[in-house]
Amino acid sequence: MKSLHITLFPLMVLLLVVTATAEAQVNPNYWDRSGYLSITAGPATPGRELASTADNGLLAENGLLADLDYNYMIGYGFGVGLNLGLDHFGLNEEAFTAITQPLHYSTSGGFSSIRVGLNFLMNVPLVILRDKFCFNLFGELNGGLRSFSIPEVNLTYSELFNKYTEVTYRSRDNTMGYAGYSTGLQFVFLNRFGVNISYSAIFNSQHRINYSVRASDAMGQLYEEE
Repeated sequence: MKSLHITLFPLMVLLLVVTATAEAQVNPNYWDRSGYLSITAGPATPGRELASTADNGLLAENGLLADLDYNYMIGYGFGVGLNLGLDHFGLNEEAFTAITQPLHYSTSGGFSSIRVGLNFLMNVPLVILRDKFCFNLFGELNGGLRSFSIPEVNLTYSELFNKYTEVTYRSRDNTMGYAGYSTGLQFVFLNRFGVNISYSAIFNSQHRINYSVRASDAMGQLYEEE
């Protein structure tokens, strides 16, 4: 009997949500002339090119994202806001060492990006109990500027197999534009606080990434390239 309750519990929750939604009243003006702060965090997946394990790929692994939004609802569900975000991805060290084949290596940091931009959003509040509880369906477009940095990498090679015995990669300042979107569902209590479930993505784009390479040979001759 216990296993039956466990099996039925998700169905009961779904039934309550469907019933509450059926009783809900859509009121696009519910939050007119009001603002709210939203904090989001969760797992992030790098784009195809960023995660590529080809010889010229960037070898990024899954990581984390965090977003801080302040949005102001103007009217009829439309609003504008500010976005501050952070994306961080690790380096696929197994694929990296298979390509570079160093004698020894060390890495520090990862692929990191700080985003600052504007939001343009649409809210559809489904009011269950006025001033007490509502669902809010939302969609958001955002865009602005972001920084981007790559991991610091130190490689050591044997002089018998490689011209350079030490090679280092260092990130340089990188600023680029971005555009993306978010969509999801918010559960709002007492018009004061709540939780949200959302999905966010950044549109594909191509950018040049600046970094420096320093290499020295067995004679101590230093070679540098930006």
